Amino acid sequence: MRDGYFVIDADGHVIEFLDNARALRRHMDPRFRDQPLGGGGFKDRGSGGKFGKNPESPAVQIEDMNREGIDIGVLYPTILLTVWRLKERDFAVDLHRAYNDWLAEFCSHNPERLKGVAALPSMDPEASARELERAVTQLGFIGGMAHT
Repeated sequence: MRDGYFVIDADGHVIEFLDNARALRRHMDPRFRDQPLGGGGFKDRGSGGKFGKNPESPAVQIEDMNREGIDIGVLYPTILLTVWRLKERDFAVDLHRAYNDWLAEFCSHNPERLKGVAALPSMDPEASARELERAVTQLGFIGGMAHT
């Protein structure tokens, strides 16, 4: 709470590839674990810490939220925003499912304050609908995001 106001950061982000995506790859189908994840094009916009830092863990995310007076963080991907370019449907579906599992693990550190938004594989609308249903009913997410 900041100055008596309940604060929700409705556009918070995680850095899902921070550890070279080892944690994320753990959730992937073994046949896809060694494939490039398609996260090219991401630029660190933090300007060497001038505009913040990349949260390296859920604990750091919560510390930063506390410092800024943020009560709830609604979390979206960062690098996964660039994977709309993927061409292989099965790989894209698996990568989005794995990311959502990873994000659920991240949010489980403090589920009252960290709220996940499912990343959905736009190239397969039926898989997107199934993944949104799973993410909300099983993972506790509060919504879904489709790539533009």
